[in-house]
Amino acid sequence: MNKPALLPQDMHERLAAIGQTVEAPKGAVLFRHGDACKAFVWLVSGRVRVQQTSENGRTLVLYHIGPGESCIVTTACLLADDPYPAEAVVEEPAKALLLPRAAFEDLLASDRDFRAGVFQTYGQRLVDVMGLLTDLAFEPLDARLSRYLLRAAGAGADVNITQDHLAAALGAAREAVNRQLNLWQKADIVALSRGTVRLLDKTRLTHIAGSAD
Repeated sequence: MNKPALLPQDMHERLAAIGQTVEAPKGAVLFRHGDACKAFVWLVSGRVRVQQTSENGRTLVLYHIGPGESCIVTTACLLADDPYPAEAVVEEPAKALLLPRAAFEDLLASDRDFRAGVFQTYGQRLVDVMGLLTDLAFEPLDARLSRYLLRAAGAGADVNITQDHLAAALGAAREAVNRQLNLWQKADIVALSRGTVRLLDKTRLTHIAGSAD
């Protein structure tokens, strides 16, 4: 995914002067589906995931927010005056700046740098989400799963993630992810332990990841 543009430090200082700083522990829900959107959110520290959950309980992670990034679902809801269509959950203890709607609208209209930062982030995230939807629609699970594991492992071999979180990241059923991982474990491609997937054969995973191209 593209790295969203970060708001510059001087903008952080300006937002801090007119906004509210809030802190949230791991596991806290910053907003839920159907909540009214009242403030622009800019993350100072921590990590937050934005996700949607279906009526049958399946979860799809849309994107993550890191330090210096804003939430495009919040931006969209502020612009459209709509309630939230998703929820945001804190993955790492977070500190955020909240800018009231009136201040957000004033800055968006009067400050070119703020406006450019907001819409650049919005555009980049929109491209990422469209890519996610394309993958869900056209790529098989094994290709998406192998690509995710390779990217998460980087130069290492271990990916510390639960199968629930892995399924949510891929927008797949946990049972399907579990079934695929067990097949790979029998083929000595991965090794599974509680909360960890160890990549034993990156060459074969790379082949699987590219097989849908």
